[in-house]
Amino acid sequence: MHSGSFKIDMHTHSRVSDGSLSLQELVDEATDKELNALAITDHDTLQHFSQIDKLSIPQTLKVYKGVELSCEDPLTHKTVHLLGYGLVEGDSPLPFETLAQKTLEQRLDQSRYITQTLIAVGANISWEEVSSEAQDSATVYRGIIAKVLKRVEVGERYKRFRRLYHQLKAQCDKDFRFPSYMEGLIALKESGAKVVLAHPGRSKALHLVPEMARAGLFGIERNHPDNTDAVRREVDELAKEFKLIKTGGSDYHGLNSPRALAQDIAPQDEVNNILELLSYNKAY
Repeated sequence: MHSGSFKIDMHTHSRVSDGSLSLQELVDEATDKELNALAITDHDTLQHFSQIDKLSIPQTLKVYKGVELSCEDPLTHKTVHLLGYGLVEGDSPLPFETLAQKTLEQRLDQSRYITQTLIAVGANISWEEVSSEAQDSATVYRGIIAKVLKRVEVGERYKRFRRLYHQLKAQCDKDFRFPSYMEGLIALKESGAKVVLAHPGRSKALHLVPEMARAGLFGIERNHPDNTDAVRREVDELAKEFKLIKTGGSDYHGLNSPRALAQDIAPQDEVNNILELLSYNKAY
């Protein structure tokens, strides 16, 4: 049992997915923030897992491995994100990895399409440059294209190409298909994970909780910058009704992120339950 204040940010991203910081930089910032524990939950990949093993981590900080799986509601096609903690690492691909690979491939195809379209209308970028910028990532995330554009274009040219970039993103979003939230929940569970519904204030997915709870949902992310007080109260009620734990995290993506590391952390009254959840995965 843990007593006293214990600061855990359970939702962060590195350059392995769509964050801007390396894993070591993320750990260093967590140390500066005096966090007690940090979960790194990159999108749709386990690529960061083996890298975490090699980081320089102070004794004052525990670092846990997690993932954020991109899913959708098949009825509305609205995105639903699931956080997974405690996945069982092995030599064979996990069900999570098989499911997420399709998403990574879609991201790659769409980033290539956006880049090639921008090149065709005169943008001073190349696919080789964009790919090189993504060398630490599990795939080429679209934000990398925006980063390269900002570096190579200026003034009105930059504004024009940035507008087109956003138009192309919106166009691609209409065609992007994620696995259903139930497929994601099952794949994560079959991979050994404890599954938490991420940022319900953004996804508007709390109405899915009863069905997901019956299928083995473990918790709901109560504390998140996008969750209003009303959402947090509803999470409290659902967690009590379905015996789910409440978690929390900042969803920090690094430099230029709209959210600060530890802006939201796990609820203090859930710390012991959360540490038990995280204990399914080795801490570093």
